[in-house]
Amino acid sequence: MHYSSIRRCLTVLVAVGASLGAERADGQAWNYPSFQPPVHVSREYNFGIASGGDAGTTFVGQWREGFRRTTHLVFEAGVSDGGDLDSRILLGAGFATTVFGSQPNLPLDILLTSGVYPSFGDGTTLIRVPVGLTLGKRLALQDLAITPYAHPRLSFDFCSGDLCFDDNLDFSINFDLGADFEINPQLGFRASILVAGGDSFDDNAFGASLVWRPRGVSR
Repeated sequence: MHYSSIRRCLTVLVAVGASLGAERADGQAWNYPSFQPPVHVSREYNFGIASGGDAGTTFVGQWREGFRRTTHLVFEAGVSDGGDLDSRILLGAGFATTVFGSQPNLPLDILLTSGVYPSFGDGTTLIRVPVGLTLGKRLALQDLAITPYAHPRLSFDFCSGDLCFDDNLDFSINFDLGADFEINPQLGFRASILVAGGDSFDDNAFGASLVWRPRGVSR
């Protein structure tokens, strides 16, 4: 992807996310961060917990598996206590692919992300299809590495059931601000805040996760 195209995508996503970020919040399948830094991986397992206000507490597991040299697939499953609603089952599948590597004139790594993330419960099905960019820079320190990142994404949300709004199709903006901490090549953790805009939720969310990369599998 050409640099000018990436710049235009970033300008649109960041501008819209900033304009809507104070209103509403949405996650992937429910109300939780994506836990997706701008780093391609060969294999990793991520175990996260998030609190999303009225949406309740969510537990999610993510499996990322390298598909090509610059792409990895994402599979996830989880549960949520639903907050003011009934408990929900969360599923999802997606991908992330490198569109820009860090350069001297633009010290950022950028991945394009997308997927399909349904959730089920309380007689209502919500299917979310987010498309976005995750961008940041890996900083290698003496004893660990830190990757601060932002993950803006536009989501197409399809709702079916008694608790849906009048319009079963909604568009929302999700904007994660997070950091990935590598303790060693196998172990790390992430922390992320989700702020966004849409009609599905009223509260922001905060999440943290434990990351494990099997020994012998390179990033």
